[in-house]
Amino acid sequence: PASQSPATQAPATENPATEAPATENPATENPATENPTEEPTATPSASTATEVTDVADLEEEGEYKLTADISGDLNLSSGTYVIDLAGCEWDGNLTISGADVTIIDSETVKGSMTSSTNDVIILESGSLTVTEIEIYGNCGGCDGIFVKGGTAVINDCYIEALNAALQNKGGTMTVNGGQYTSSQNHGMKVNNNSFITINGAEVTGVTALNIGDNNGSYPTIEDAFVPGDGYVMEEIADGYEFVEG
Repeated sequence: PASQSPATQAPATENPATEAPATENPATENPATENPTEEPTATPSASTATEVTDVADLEEEGEYKLTADISGDLNLSSGTYVIDLAGCEWDGNLTISGADVTIIDSETVKGSMTSSTNDVIILESGSLTVTEIEIYGNCGGCDGIFVKGGTAVINDCYIEALNAALQNKGGTMTVNGGQYTSSQNHGMKVNNNSFITINGAEVTGVTALNIGDNNGSYPTIEDAFVPGDGYVMEEIADGYEFVEG
């Protein structure tokens, strides 16, 4: 008969153990590139900030960090500045006439800016951003921050002054949180058709909010605009106060 040897017949070449599986490796697959972190706000870098022990150290633009209490007035007319109070005290007036200035306090125990001879900060032009700092205006008839022009943003600060904690007379001001008070006059004052946007601030004073035309005696809401987020103004005997709306 025909010689048959089933033992020597080659079976179909199937070897599932050696077949290349579909190349799937979820551990090495590139996920969608998502990075939810936000860019930090402008703060002096510990490695690049110049240490300040005298107000004269702040005369040129740059990033600065106070390492001692300083005193003296300063006028910044151009350039970009980032100043960290770092728990120290600056006794003197800062006038901004064209520069872009950011002031913070990175320490848990805050320092402060104070003046007993003038408004603590005057913004004539340029920009000012202050975040989580304390300001004490100890001069009669003077303000904590007096804005004549430019753009000011005040974030979660504590400002106390004998006249107005904040006054806007020609610029644009945005207030985000914080406490603003006057022991003798207005928590906030806005006039000369200026603008203040108030978001959740606590404002107190003999008159919490004064709205007037050219520093007139009679507050007139037609000559100023104060929008806000979640608050409305309610007329009281000596001015206006904010109530939740």
